[in-house]
Amino acid sequence: MQKILIVGERLELGRTEEVYGRGFSNIGCEVKYFTWQEARPNLSSNPFVKKVAWRIAWQWLAQIANQKLIDIANKFKPELTFVVAPLLVDPNTIQALQRYGLVFVFFTDNPLDQHHTHSNYWVRGGLHLWDAVFIWSQELANRLTEKSGKKAFFHSFCSDIKYHYPKKNTTKFMM
Repeated sequence: MQKILIVGERLELGRTEEVYGRGFSNIGCEVKYFTWQEARPNLSSNPFVKKVAWRIAWQWLAQIANQKLIDIANKFKPELTFVVAPLLVDPNTIQALQRYGLVFVFFTDNPLDQHHTHSNYWVRGGLHLWDAVFIWSQELANRLTEKSGKKAFFHSFCSDIKYHYPKKNTTKFMM
């Protein structure tokens, strides 16, 4: 049985992380999840204080979360790590995860722009390290291939037909 570690922001029904995990499970893989939401240290219960602390010390806080990810990988030993939206992944963490198997990334935002919620120097510094890069735009896949020197693949967002497009009951009842 192949071991798959899925890394993402949070695990909720219908989110990319959950849909991929369910797909891997359905084909017989053992799936483990790692979410940044659970791994980030909580410095305060006050949302304002938490937001300020994150802005000031995001790198330090993200390093703590990266170490938790590496610890999970060291125990689980995944043959594939699939990272969704790698904004908080340190390039050193990518290399640490590669000790056990392939490490793929799916960019849900444009990693080449300068917007702080899409990219940072960790994202740009790790572009050439991923074993496979997937992105939702063919144009961006071409630009990523040029920038990283590795082939990037167009891959549209996944969806679960039953969840995202449920069948509606069209049967009319007669009385």
